[in-house]
Amino acid sequence: MKNLVVVLVMLVSFLTMSLVSVGQTSSKDIAKGKVVKWSVVKKVSPEGERTFFYWGFQNQKYSHIIDRGSVFYSTKVGLVEFIVQLEECCKQENGVDFSYGNCTLYDFSNKIYIHDDRKYTTITKKTAMKLVIELKQIVDLLSV
Repeated sequence: MKNLVVVLVMLVSFLTMSLVSVGQTSSKDIAKGKVVKWSVVKKVSPEGERTFFYWGFQNQKYSHIIDRGSVFYSTKVGLVEFIVQLEECCKQENGVDFSYGNCTLYDFSNKIYIHDDRKYTTITKKTAMKLVIELKQIVDLLSV
């Protein structure tokens, strides 16, 4: 009798685990940044496959609390537009106000401000150009 109960418990556990694994979602980084901490993630679920660009950053407005912002693109068109925004900011003279999409230059700073709603991070023009080079190499990983 004990053996029967043990076998039934094991069988139910096995079937439950099998059902859970059928509906699982898996994510894998297929590219990572060297200049800043971005990644291209491939997510596979029962509904299908998605690939997206993600760059999470600490909101520089706050230094004592965790407040994350992000740059997120799920299409090649969106990421190409972000690359163009970075390039245009890099072409501008220091000491001018200029804004294009998620990127802004202010006359009081030589850094590019990357915005996510009211959150932001900053990068130098030199870092932005290195980021542009990296992103141009991986832009084809995203779908149109």
